[in-house]
This record gives sequence, C-alpha cells and structure tokens, in this order.
Amino acid sequence: MKLIVMLTFVMYFVDFGYAEMKVSDFWNPNGSSKILWRDMSEEQKAQDYEWKREASEYINANTGKKCSELKNIPDIVKMFSMKLQDGSTKGPNDICFSTQPLRYVYARSGEFDKWVEEERKYYESGVDQYAPYSQLEWLDVLLAAGHYREAEKFFPEFVNIAVPQLSKEEVVQRVKSGEGPPEFLSRSIIVEPWAKILTIKNKPDDYRKAYRDKEKNMEISERMHRNFYSKDDKKRESALEFYNKNKVKFMIEKAHKTWKGETKTKADKYLEELQKSTTAQ
Repeated sequence: MKLIVMLTFVMYFVDFGYAEMKVSDFWNPNGSSKILWRDMSEEQKAQDYEWKREASEYINANTGKKCSELKNIPDIVKMFSMKLQDGSTKGPNDICFSTQPLRYVYARSGEFDKWVEEERKYYESGVDQYAPYSQLEWLDVLLAAGHYREAEKFFPEFVNIAVPQLSKEEVVQRVKSGEGPPEFLSRSIIVEPWAKILTIKNKPDDYRKAYRDKEKNMEISERMHRNFYSKDDKKRESALEFYNKNKVKFMIEKAHKTWKGETKTKADKYLEELQKSTTAQ
C-alpha cells in the first residue's frame, strides 16, 4: 500500500513538474511577504506578475460593484483589495473597488499605449476631474507617454484650475514666448510641470519615449512578462525562450493554450520537450 502511495506521489510530480503555487505560499494573511523578491525564482516572479495582472483585470471589470455582487474572486484580490484600512473586511453592501487599477498595472508592465487609454478613461470619467492634483497626474501621464502636443494643449486648463489668477490665454502667451510662471507663483504646484512644457515646446510627439525610459531600469523578469503579452511576435518569442530556459512551465502552458500561429507551434514544442525532460528525471 505504501508503495502505491509513493508511486502515485512520484507520478504526480513527474507529470506536472511542480505543485501549483498559491497566494498563501507568498503572503501571510496580514499582507506581509513570506519570501523576498530577491530570493524568488524566475517561476515565482512570473507567478507574482500573473497574479498582479489577474487582480488588476478583475478589479477593473468590477469597479463600482457591491462586495455581495462579486463572483469568482481571485485569492490575491481577497487578500489585498477587499479590506478596510483598519484591516477588517468590507461588508456585503460596501463598494469593493472604487479605482481602476489597470492604469497602474499597464504602466508597471510597460504596456504604455494601454496605460494612456486607461488613464484617459479614468480622467474623463469625472473622478475629481477638476481637482488640480488629478489634472497634474493626467498631465504627467501625457508627458511621460510622449503625447507632447496634447499635453501642451491641456496645460493652460490645468494652470487655470490650479491658479485661477492666471487665464488660459495668459498661460498660452507665456509658453509661446518661452516664459515661466509669474514670480509670485514660484513655489506653487504649476512650477515643475511648466518647466516640462517649455522643454517639449519644439519636440515632436514621441510615443516610444515611455517604453525606452521604462526599459532602462526594467528587471529582466518584468521585461519578459511584458513581452509575453506583446503583440510583437519577436518579443513574445523572446519571452518564450526565457521561460523555456528557466523552466517556467505554467507560462509555456499558457502560451500553448492562448497563442496562435508560429509562436504557438514553438510553445507546443517547448512544452513537449519540458514534459519529456521531467519524465526522464
């Protein structure tokens, strides 16, 4: 009997290669981490990125709903997004998610075209649309994403709301002549963005700027996770090569199930090879 149990156990790990990772393997109930990022394997890092993406997409799809209306809630969402500041759980009639987190996950993962569109939807939804700091956040998004002309056009509106003493027309004229804000506003919220607007005055739009800036300091595990979801086949193939090299089986399986064409064929090949190698062990 013991032999049968042991053989079943061995066959399980030969067939699947590893036990499925759970959120509770990474995090304590109070939200503290059980494992440091620097100590994680590439497989664990990939799983962490997948959970963050899953959580953001779930929350984004259920923004504004009562907790009692939610279904199939991911464990990562239960742990981090359904609690009040005092640590207690939100009630059934509470609105569980009041923000749109995809705008953050897209910025973090390097999908800046999606990031800008999610930020645009959030801004245009009217959530604090006329609050100076909300406008500053939107302006910073446009500048970071290289949407210079749109940022330049939006800038006078931001200044006028932040500092009503300055009309939009006066702001336009000052920027046109290369002037900064009046001296009496030298310590206000408009100073730093004003300087940025002056630096992009004669620059053409550069929608690739955000990608280049992000990639300068991007860890390879983050870059490969971003590449995995890219529309560029070469980038997706680079992610597949990376996951194959590091034996991140669940990501190769995901490519096998969701990709099409030549990239799927390569994913199928790697998955088959990985399964053979684990069987041989």
